[in-house]
Amino acid sequence: MKEWGIDITGRKMIFAPWTTDEIGNYITPKQEDIIEVYGISGEAVAETLLYFEKCEGNSQQLISLLNKHCLSPIYHINRDDLLNSERWYNCEYYFYFIMFTKKLMGDYKWRFTKGDDVQLSKYHRIYEKGFIDFDPFGKEDQDVQNNPYFATITYFKNKGVDLTEWLEWCDILSKPKTNISFKNDFSKIEHGWMSSEFFHFSIELLKVVMNKSSLVSVFKEAFEVWTLAGFSYVPESMLIKTLEYVANKGTRAYVYNIKLSKSKNSIEIILKQKQPYNAKKDDIYYNSTFLTGLDCVIAIFQPTIKKLLRLDKMPVLTKFDRFDYDKALFSFEWEKRILTIPWLNLLIFNILTAIILLNPEIFNITLNLSFISLYIIINAFLILFRFYSIEKHKRKLAEKNIEILIDDSDIRLGKLEKISDDLLREKQLLEIKVKNRTNELLYKNEILAIEREKSEKLLLNILPNVIAERLKAGEQFIADKYEEASIVFIDIVGFTSIASDEPPEKVVAMLDDIFTVFDKINEKFGLEKIKTIGDCYMAVAGIPSPRKDHTEAAAKFALEAMGTATKKLQIIYGDKLHFRCGIDCGPVIAGIIGKKKFIYDLWADVVNTASRLEEYGVSDKIHVSERFYKNFTNGGNKLNLQFEERGEIEVKGKGTMKTYFLINSI
Repeated sequence: MKEWGIDITGRKMIFAPWTTDEIGNYITPKQEDIIEVYGISGEAVAETLLYFEKCEGNSQQLISLLNKHCLSPIYHINRDDLLNSERWYNCEYYFYFIMFTKKLMGDYKWRFTKGDDVQLSKYHRIYEKGFIDFDPFGKEDQDVQNNPYFATITYFKNKGVDLTEWLEWCDILSKPKTNISFKNDFSKIEHGWMSSEFFHFSIELLKVVMNKSSLVSVFKEAFEVWTLAGFSYVPESMLIKTLEYVANKGTRAYVYNIKLSKSKNSIEIILKQKQPYNAKKDDIYYNSTFLTGLDCVIAIFQPTIKKLLRLDKMPVLTKFDRFDYDKALFSFEWEKRILTIPWLNLLIFNILTAIILLNPEIFNITLNLSFISLYIIINAFLILFRFYSIEKHKRKLAEKNIEILIDDSDIRLGKLEKISDDLLREKQLLEIKVKNRTNELLYKNEILAIEREKSEKLLLNILPNVIAERLKAGEQFIADKYEEASIVFIDIVGFTSIASDEPPEKVVAMLDDIFTVFDKINEKFGLEKIKTIGDCYMAVAGIPSPRKDHTEAAAKFALEAMGTATKKLQIIYGDKLHFRCGIDCGPVIAGIIGKKKFIYDLWADVVNTASRLEEYGVSDKIHVSERFYKNFTNGGNKLNLQFEERGEIEVKGKGTMKTYFLINSI
């Protein structure tokens, strides 16, 4: 099977996923068990399952996979159980649940929080997200040191605990982003830096392998092998600086505000992320990672305070408040020893000295100035040694802090220099890009202008000017009614026989010559060419711009096309070229049809009539309707044209019609 994510298909669960009674029924775990082991609320499982089903995930397959990999049949579960938000699960079971939802959805990045406006609740764990997004380790700007890892791995290996599975999972987790092996290389380095994201992911995986809800107890247990730079004891006056040193040694991600109360034997710590958190922009998993970070800080501070103050018991966490997504306050209290070791030594010395002084005869000594001087000198030496030790620790701590500051300063200076160089290089590249982009845009604008001009010319060839302008202005539906217009049809007589005797290219060339001549005459008299249909030419007068003399314009066009133009064409193509013409006038509807391939066309009875008149006409004559004849003559016949009555003829679809021939030339 192709590897995907962290594939656990062949692995059985190791731990009991929840608490049961003697016969295997679920029982609510105790509070301490919830804190330590069963820390996954049923809220997380129920929310995820409902969203999984909303995404058309198969819940029965999911339940089958969970039951198949359970430690025992007593932990088999059904849908109602998974929707019970009152239940508690361990990390391992929830990890299986999440991994199987991803597997069934076929997307390792699938998660509950892919839904619209979904925020991650505190019950979820970060491995719900999937693979990490950033480089896991080996970068200067990463802010978590692997010292806690190194110490934890060392401690549990020494105790015989097998962490191989966790190391391999961390390898799989980091593999897409780096060639460095976490298992074989990085985990063996005591001082190295990793990203907060990888730290939080790997912590969650360690919880699964160790069966822990929180790693506080694990880190506390492994604390004895952590490195504290030789600190074995510090006075309370140095505790704050020492804690800051220990914290900054492990991470650069937080800012600490620490307040010590000597009278109450307590310390208050305000923890804040260095990088400001923006709830609208930052990843919603930030909430979970900050909680993981808090667990680790608490795990570090508690044993550190115990060790440095040489307390008999672990400090107690007495307060824990979160103010925001990236800020928290917590405090510890402890039982203080009445006397610290140095002062206890001094007290014992003085008690012994007092016993000797009160019983000189028993110890056979003589009290004299030399003895008293020796007593004072020893006391002074012990006191001075005490203060010397404190100052020595202070100097050592100061030196370490200075080293950290110098290292950080060097790193920051290097980063600033690199940033400065990068910015300069980016500026130069940006200038080049802007220049190239500007030239590219100018060139594209020129090409666009040329293409626009071509498109407009093409549009004007297809459509009348006024109609084209209306279309460019955004008018979607163009349809107009005209009360009066004249329709002209001209057709080549015997075109089929002519075309059959000539090659195709010659036929097309002939039609092109004929229609070009007609176009020029059409433009001369202000008609609008509508279309050509095979060898038939259709034009209109009075559309799209209405005109009172539409019949005169149509007559002029027809007479010149059928007269002088025909004679010129016959010189080129021979006497076999003859035309028929039909004209009618009346109301017409005109408009555009089509979206991608549109056409400007006419619809009316007069269109059909003009076409029939052409069809039933006579070669080399202009055949007009009685309606056109009356309209023309009623207008005064300003052109003094002559008509010849043809009489009544039978026209298909029209019945008997009285028609005329327009006979004289302009």
